[in-house]
Amino acid sequence: MKKIDIWVRLVCTGVILFFAVFDHEVRAQSVEGKWGIGIRGGGGLPDEDVSTAFESKTGPIVSGNILYGLGDIFSVGLNIEWEKHDIEISGRGVGEAKTTSIIPLIEWRPIVSGAVSYYLSFGLGINMNSFNRDERRRRTILSEDLTAEEIADLFTTPFEVDPENTMAIKISSGFDYFAAKNLAVNTEVGWKSNSGNMEFCFSLGCETRDWDASVLTALLGFRYYF
Repeated sequence: MKKIDIWVRLVCTGVILFFAVFDHEVRAQSVEGKWGIGIRGGGGLPDEDVSTAFESKTGPIVSGNILYGLGDIFSVGLNIEWEKHDIEISGRGVGEAKTTSIIPLIEWRPIVSGAVSYYLSFGLGINMNSFNRDERRRRTILSEDLTAEEIADLFTTPFEVDPENTMAIKISSGFDYFAAKNLAVNTEVGWKSNSGNMEFCFSLGCETRDWDASVLTALLGFRYYF
């Protein structure tokens, strides 16, 4: 918790200093006829466990997008996101779920106030999902306070998880703060759906189970318009 508090303070301090460096008289620029390139990072909070008995944790997200302004209030673009979440069973880590999302989107900018341009966005695309079992976890399991039966179960009951690719629906709200004529600090919160099925294989065979890696997202980064 202390490490998280330190990182939050550092990020907040960095944002405040960044704003202080640039000219606050800059006003939000029209995006009509302009291209925009953005890079952002943040976190994804699962809105529920990924599947029965599989607990998913908050994980990092890296997002990049490219936009083109059709007019003052509408832009179209493409967003690519990568995220990773640790997966646990009964509180013990068993692997990582990773998702790469490719999402064409449209942005609507109804409000411009001073240096700030607010927007809403909606996108439809694809989530490419994978699961990697943490074999290092199994190799170090003997150092934990487990019963002989629990250790034997972890070593002799292998399983594989193969999640299918799913439709991505992303709804977001955010704003660009123009710190310079063509450079904006971008902040965005949103929700992305990632719901389908997975194939779960273990010693007795394979079965199909629900897969839900939908997340609430919070992102911070930069956009450059030209």
